[in-house]
Amino acid sequence: MTPFLLLFVALATASPVKRQAASLDIDGDGVLSRPEVLNGMTLTQALIAGDAGDGNGFFNRPQALNYISADLFNTLDVDNDNRLSFAEVLSRVTLGDIFDSYDTNGNGQLEGPERNRITAIYNAIVATNTAQPLQIGFLDANGDGRLSKPEVVNTITMDQALLSADEDGDGLFTKEQALTTIDEAAFNRLDTNHDNQLSFDEIKTGFTIEDVFTQRDVNGDGFLVGDEAQTFHVMYYGILVHNQPALLAATPLDTNGDGILSRPEVQQVDLQAAMQAADTDGDGLFSKDQAVAVLGEDLFNQLDTNGDNFLSFAEVNQGITMDTLFDLNDANGDGVLTGPETLTIINMYDSIQAISINTK
Repeated sequence: MTPFLLLFVALATASPVKRQAASLDIDGDGVLSRPEVLNGMTLTQALIAGDAGDGNGFFNRPQALNYISADLFNTLDVDNDNRLSFAEVLSRVTLGDIFDSYDTNGNGQLEGPERNRITAIYNAIVATNTAQPLQIGFLDANGDGRLSKPEVVNTITMDQALLSADEDGDGLFTKEQALTTIDEAAFNRLDTNHDNQLSFDEIKTGFTIEDVFTQRDVNGDGFLVGDEAQTFHVMYYGILVHNQPALLAATPLDTNGDGILSRPEVQQVDLQAAMQAADTDGDGLFSKDQAVAVLGEDLFNQLDTNGDNFLSFAEVNQGITMDTLFDLNDANGDGVLTGPETLTIINMYDSIQAISINTK
């Protein structure tokens, strides 16, 4: 059994009184309503948290059947490879659909075993620090909780997106695969040779990242929030997973070149320098949103000793070391950081190097 499945079983079979349940159960009545669940988490968060064990961007059949029925799995597996990509899930199912499937008695709320399943997913989200999805990959550069077109197009290129999404490496997307991201009208326009599949060249000739943004901006306000932004969060996560070996190969932190980060390698990072690099406005404080994205809400609340909803450098230093950050990012508890587990540490290190270069 994979480390994530062990985590899932442990959470799902634990006491009904969950440590994080209060965050979902807003009115404290012991049951979860549909609005409480839909306002408390997103399907993208759940997918990323569930993928923390191996970080490969997919769920095989046994993993997926912890969440959904076999019939739904077969419906979602459009390329019949016996696994589900994030895009396959997000294009055909919503968090509301998951809620309804768990609500076995159809009374519009989750209680008992029904409640435990969704709470286990939420706990996994908190455990893997994905409670602030817009911080993943630093797409939301200004931290305003939404994605602007410049934030997206300055971070993601079409080549990156295509390479990371091309699961079998053949340079082609079937119609079923393509329709997880674009609509049928766009597919028909791009399929210039009418072979019912899209090559990289066909896509790049007639479609841009800006076009994807515009298509997803359903209310036309120039920003992506909530469900509108999911496509780009999943796209960027896929890029990170695809490029992970290159990221590790490029960082001096991986001193022995084994493709993983050990605790001693992480301890090389200067926490004080990392805080200074992250403190872009120079006020010596981190907002709750900034801190929770890295530390999680429970640890933030422990460190915020004066209750001002900010963390000062002094408050961070009282409770955080690089060892703490190593443990927070070691989602599967195997004693090393691999795949997406390494991203926070690598970003910290790169930020320090960027500041050092810019001040020379």
